[in-house]
Amino acid sequence: MFKKARNKSLVSDVVEQIEEAILANRFNPHDRLPSSRELQTIFGASLGTIREAIAILEQRGLVEVKKGAKGGIFVREASTEPVSQGLGLLIRQMKIFPRELAEFRQIVEGGMIRIVIDNVTRKDLRRLNQFRAKFRKCLNRGSEGWKDFLKTEVELRRMIISLAKNKAFEAVLRAIHDNIFEYGSYYLPGNNALIQEAYDDWMKILDAIESGDKDTAEKVTRDHIERFSIHLEEGRKRVETNLLQGR
Repeated sequence: MFKKARNKSLVSDVVEQIEEAILANRFNPHDRLPSSRELQTIFGASLGTIREAIAILEQRGLVEVKKGAKGGIFVREASTEPVSQGLGLLIRQMKIFPRELAEFRQIVEGGMIRIVIDNVTRKDLRRLNQFRAKFRKCLNRGSEGWKDFLKTEVELRRMIISLAKNKAFEAVLRAIHDNIFEYGSYYLPGNNALIQEAYDDWMKILDAIESGDKDTAEKVTRDHIERFSIHLEEGRKRVETNLLQGR
C-alpha cells in the first residue's frame, strides 16, 4: 500500500501517501493505522519524520492519535470542522468586515432557506419551534440575556443549515456564524430594542418555515442579516473610536 519515502521532502511524501490512502477509502473511519514504529519501517524514515507527518495529518482532521493501552493512530470520520476552523482564521486574518460577510450571507442564506422549506419534516418543525421558548426566555432577561440570545441564534442557524442537507453550506456557514457570535459579543451592547428586533425577526422566519412561505422566509432572512450587519458596523466604529480616545 505504501512505498519507501523519497529522500526529498520526506515528511511531505509520508503525509501525501497516507492522505491518499485515506481519501481513496483504503482505510475506513475508525480504522487503526500501523503504529509509528511500523510506519518508520514501511517508509524507511526516521521516527521524528513519522511523528511530524502524523501531526500534520491530525491537524488536517484526517487522523486522531489516542493514548493508553487501546491507543494508536486512527482514521477520523469525515468532518467539516477543519474546513470551518481554517475559514474562521482566514476571515480574521483578512479582516473581513461585517458588511462583507452580510453581503455573502444574504445571497447564500436567503437561497438556502428555500431549500430548507422543501426538506423540512413535521419532526423538524417541532424541534425548530422549541427555539421560540429559548428566545423568549432570553428576551425576558433584557440586556443580560444578550449573549445567550446570540448563542441560541448560532444553535438555531446550525440546525437550519443541517436541514438544507448540503455539506458545503455546513462547512462555510459554520465558520461565518461562529465569527458573528464573536463580533456580536464584542461590538454590540445588546440593549432591549436590539433583542426585541432580533426576536421578532426569528419569530417571522420560524412562522414562514412552518407555513412553507418561501418568499417571506427569504425576505425576512435577508432583512435580518442586513439590519444585524448595520448594528455590527455601528458598534465596531463606536468601539474603535472609544479605543482611540482612550476611553
